[in-house]
Amino acid sequence: MYLESQYRLIQGLVMNKEKNHHTDSIPPKKWKMFILIWVIVYPLILIVTNTLRLFFPEMNSPLSMLVTSLTIVSAMVFIMIPLINKFLGKWIRK
Repeated sequence: MYLESQYRLIQGLVMNKEKNHHTDSIPPKKWKMFILIWVIVYPLILIVTNTLRLFFPEMNSPLSMLVTSLTIVSAMVFIMIPLINKFLGKWIRK
């Protein structure tokens, strides 16, 4: 009985969230996402590669590219894309 009521409560919260965020179902404009991602990725590439060269000048190229790509993809997925959606979500979907 308790588990069933908790399940209904969670299901209701999820349904409310989906109803309140109807703009999430509208896909973002591709050209706006392209510009925003490029504006964020380009400086990240410069910062990460130059920092790696500064602290690890002897690091070989494949390892440097691995660290750079892992850092940039992680930053984009877990930090930058959520921030873009939070602050510019309405504009992206206009």
